[in-house]
Amino acid sequence: MSANNPQIGRALYGILWGVAQQVITHGATFCMGILIARRVPTALYGFATFLINILLHACIFLSRESFRNACQREASSTDNRSQQARLNVSWLVIPFSLIAILPIASLTFSYFYSSPEVIASIGGEYNFHMMVLITCASAAIELLSEPLFIHARNLFLFRLRTATELCGVFLRSLIIFLYFYLYPTSSTSPNVLIFGYAQLAYSILVTCCYYVYFIFFSTNSPFPKLQTGLDPTALRNWLSFQGYSFVSYFLNEGQKIVLAKFTSLTDQGTFGIVTNLGSLVVRFLFFPVEQEGQILFSKIYHSSATTKDAGSKADAENLKRRADETWQIFCTLIRGMYLISLTFICFGTNYSSLFIDWFYPNYSLFSNASYLLTLYCFEVAVMPINGLTGSLVRATADDASVRIETFSLLVLTAIYLLFAVWAVNVMQAAGMIVASCLNMVLRTAFSMFLMRRYWRGSLDYRKMLPSVKMIGVFGVAWLVTRYSESLYKAGDLKGVLHV
Repeated sequence: MSANNPQIGRALYGILWGVAQQVITHGATFCMGILIARRVPTALYGFATFLINILLHACIFLSRESFRNACQREASSTDNRSQQARLNVSWLVIPFSLIAILPIASLTFSYFYSSPEVIASIGGEYNFHMMVLITCASAAIELLSEPLFIHARNLFLFRLRTATELCGVFLRSLIIFLYFYLYPTSSTSPNVLIFGYAQLAYSILVTCCYYVYFIFFSTNSPFPKLQTGLDPTALRNWLSFQGYSFVSYFLNEGQKIVLAKFTSLTDQGTFGIVTNLGSLVVRFLFFPVEQEGQILFSKIYHSSATTKDAGSKADAENLKRRADETWQIFCTLIRGMYLISLTFICFGTNYSSLFIDWFYPNYSLFSNASYLLTLYCFEVAVMPINGLTGSLVRATADDASVRIETFSLLVLTAIYLLFAVWAVNVMQAAGMIVASCLNMVLRTAFSMFLMRRYWRGSLDYRKMLPSVKMIGVFGVAWLVTRYSESLYKAGDLKGVLHV
């Protein structure tokens, strides 16, 4: 690996900023989730954490993800005109999203409106209609900043993103906190619209921050120039990734969709509590590494495209060197993720009951939250491996490989959703976790198989596996903490000794 490669240094810098951002923003979200879970009925918490998030993520993810994957790749040329042409493509996300949000919202509306439980739990049809409108408006406003976000990522402006996200999450959390603090009686009959208004405030602030920065404080203009035209490579990539993004959404959000349709709002609320607690390490560490890793893989792997004398022996050697360097970085990152995953399995599974007792005492005796959290620890453990391998494929695959992956993921999605529906009917929320684990294992295996088709360098899978010593150490630690948990009883001093 090139020790003097500035892109590696920038990516590591970005990962550190990303971790800092995730720790602060999602730390605030976590604390707010505890506050809300203790103050509102479980069914309403299920509506806020599932149905609203399904609609919001559908509008945002399906509109922008293909543009991010296409426009965050290295441009076909390093000259200013090619960079501007790629930037012009990113601005197509705004008209595309405004067109896409309407049918997405309509499908989501018809999918959940038929449930009397949903309507009754949020105070009637008016609140439901207003929540749909507010959520769609929030998504549309947030997508107005997407071209600027892509431009900032390509320029490695990590502090801008961190500061923007911090301000937005703080405002959203503050609005919800003040609502429950100033109106304590709202805990018995809270106004569900406060969640929508808080999200709307977040979207407005984030969008304003990006525009203010690039208009008044930056010399790198992110705005389109019609005379430059559109980058044809970025357009082809966008079309290739559009189908992939659609399939990927159902793979990522299928868990919530199935639970929202086939379980009660109370079960959804319990599952939301578990994921709020269990996914802390995912949001703190895994997401920043996955996001910045994808950019780093693309910058290094595709930077060889500018090599002169394409097709020559020297060019082939350069392609192989870039591929080997990318693979070495990937293996280094994934071994670090193994360390975190094994730590989570070792301690998370044996401390789940204690965590539920401490953070959500109302749920410790009357629900299966601790059991779900134990299972969720295994799902968290396979998330980084699936996420990093997916990032590597999205960053390096050619158009033909992306089409193959899209079709294969479509098949995997159908299998996953069918199995998930069966598992939920048999095991309730626990079945959804089992289905998600199987889904991510299959996706990881397929990503590794697909890379053999187009990879320019050598693929030594042994480099990405954890050492036997590491597995042995964590195995012994798991047995010790397992024995300690057997002595633990909720509510007495042994809980402190267990820690």
